[in-house]
Amino acid sequence: MWQEIFHDQAEEYETPHLKWILSEMVVDPIMRDPLLSSINPYFETGCVYDYFYTLFIDKKCILDHLYEMYQQMPIDKFMQTSYKFCQNHEAEIRHHIETNE
Repeated sequence: MWQEIFHDQAEEYETPHLKWILSEMVVDPIMRDPLLSSINPYFETGCVYDYFYTLFIDKKCILDHLYEMYQQMPIDKFMQTSYKFCQNHEAEIRHHIETNE
């Protein structure tokens, strides 16, 4: 589905590209869905890199921002909106990752 929307290159889904970072983060918001979390035994102990749980944008965890987006819109709109959000905060995201890896 991502390719259908963005028409981008496969290497953009590898580190250090922003699309790769987003793809790593969205696992948590998507797995918060009760149906999905019930079948994932790892969700309770975290399912993304630890540094995403301590990444705050506008005093709110980035994963909570993404979860709200995920709940409020269809998946294609969520993909576009969440990527735009990450683009708008790319410097903060990269700085946090670099200082916490």
